[in-house]
Amino acid sequence: MLTAQGRIAVSAELVERALSGRIVTAPDGTEHLTPKLITFFEGAAGFPWHSQAAWIGASLAGRHGLDVAEAADAAADVFRSDLYRLHLRPAGAILPGAFEKLEGALAQPTAVPAERGQLILPADRFFDARIFDLTVPAR
Repeated sequence: MLTAQGRIAVSAELVERALSGRIVTAPDGTEHLTPKLITFFEGAAGFPWHSQAAWIGASLAGRHGLDVAEAADAAADVFRSDLYRLHLRPAGAILPGAFEKLEGALAQPTAVPAERGQLILPADRFFDARIFDLTVPAR
């Protein structure tokens, strides 16, 4: 379905390998198994964190000479966790109790409060070990 006419312009085999985590890592065709290469829901993978949107907005603004705080606020308003919750809660999704977090603060998988069930967020440490805190005024 993903490789049908007018969709993703790659072979069905390539899509299947990505979805299954079977990645070819050498010219001789050697495969490397990478479990959970693509995750759709586990660990709140698709959750629209306001803090993540603010980090994206602040990062872009900083690179383009725009007001960082204004961009962070505008971006946070775009990620609609209220709509996500409204539509995924009835489907049984395990939803985080919060709508923002410290971006880049998790060095290892961490249990966090959820609306119901158990939610483990994966590590999200940035390569430079910085932490983006939505509550700290942008500089």
